[in-house]
Amino acid sequence: MKSFTKIPELQNVVLIAAGQNISLFVDEGRRVYSAGSALLHGNASKKNQVFPTPIETLDDKQIKTVSCGYVHCAAVDSEGRLYTWGSNSYYQLGHNNDVQLARSR
Repeated sequence: MKSFTKIPELQNVVLIAAGQNISLFVDEGRRVYSAGSALLHGNASKKNQVFPTPIETLDDKQIKTVSCGYVHCAAVDSEGRLYTWGSNSYYQLGHNNDVQLARSR
């Protein structure tokens, strides 16, 4: 690493989380952004995200906290609802199946 780089796409970040292949950022408006693995970025994209991209499926939620595991992510909204996505090989998403989800649910 040569130096730190400011990410101009993100302003007023209040929360971050990072996993093996993903980073999540929450701004003061409670919008969630992701960068990294296509499987984990939450928008069902087939491409890895080089720059932080909004997770549109969470846009109408007031996200209070986010977390990343090895290859899965979770978010909790202001009403305590849990949203999870990513790899589900060991049922870690809590959906009662082992289907991988590229979008938050």
